[in-house]
Amino acid sequence: MRTKAGRHHNELTRYRYDVVLYEDTAGAVGLEDAPELGWTGPGELAALLGAAEHAPERLRVRRVPDARTAGDLAVLRAVEAGRTPPAPAAGTGVEPDGLRELGKSHGYRVLTTWSEEPGFFDAVFVRGARCSRTTGLHRPRPDRGAAPYASAPAANRGNGALVRRLREDLGQRLPGYMVPAAFVVLPALPMNANGKLDVRALPDAGPPVALSAGRGPRTAAEEVLCRLFAEVLGLPRTGAEDDFFGLGGHSLLATRLISRARTELGAELAIRDLFEAPTPEALALRAGPGRPARPVPEPAGRPARIPLSAAQRRLWLVERITGDGVAYNFPWCPGSAAPSTWTPCGPR
Repeated sequence: MRTKAGRHHNELTRYRYDVVLYEDTAGAVGLEDAPELGWTGPGELAALLGAAEHAPERLRVRRVPDARTAGDLAVLRAVEAGRTPPAPAAGTGVEPDGLRELGKSHGYRVLTTWSEEPGFFDAVFVRGARCSRTTGLHRPRPDRGAAPYASAPAANRGNGALVRRLREDLGQRLPGYMVPAAFVVLPALPMNANGKLDVRALPDAGPPVALSAGRGPRTAAEEVLCRLFAEVLGLPRTGAEDDFFGLGGHSLLATRLISRARTELGAELAIRDLFEAPTPEALALRAGPGRPARPVPEPAGRPARIPLSAAQRRLWLVERITGDGVAYNFPWCPGSAAPSTWTPCGPR
């Protein structure tokens, strides 16, 4: 594991690195047991490398202050301590290319890698500029564990096909509205100390996205429904062939969508229509001219005798069948601190 070469200070040189793998390590120069020297300054190092008889064949210089990350590290420490981040200071730390030039002038090849502590790097000097293979350059932190140093892009290559196959299989066994809108593929389930599923450690499902390539709307009704789909579901856009429930819709959002569609399209639509035609393309056909909207309620005149409501008719029928009873009577005993006079009422 080697740090990037170059004097430019950017994301590439600061935080990215090269990983060199050898199929055959025969003849490679081992750097595990190279003599170590703590960084004290360029002067002492130049004197040691320039000593003709006592110059080492290999030398590891540890904890060299990194000029590339010094500014970012100072800002991070200031923020963690609650202080105002300092202004960038020029000339702080050592440029890795400066050590490479120093080693080259004395006949050494210089390899740089990360130190155990952030903000520092190790420089390993190997005599002989033509040395090509080395081992044991990087020394990981003892507390780092077995976490990998790089991602594995090929590991997630089959996740998309797996999710599509799983969605299709569930679509054949379950109603469309019961098929999950989002799937998260994990290498293993996180478990707690008791051997149970650690729910808090599970990652959040990503936001729903359009499931199809998403052709645009072709009619005015499709355009309105595509816009309503996106607004109700909280998406930037939806296509005319995107499934409402496949994008994360549920019955509560369906009620909101149908209510808004009735208002803007002026057509009579029911919740059942959305379940049976869950795409803007299919729903627009049901909102065509053949499905007029329900009439708008208008105020009516007050009749001389107001008819009973359904609840009142039910109570009247129960009383006629069962006679006088106390099923719908609620006892109430009012209390008052002041004296009061009650006048009994006779039968009407």
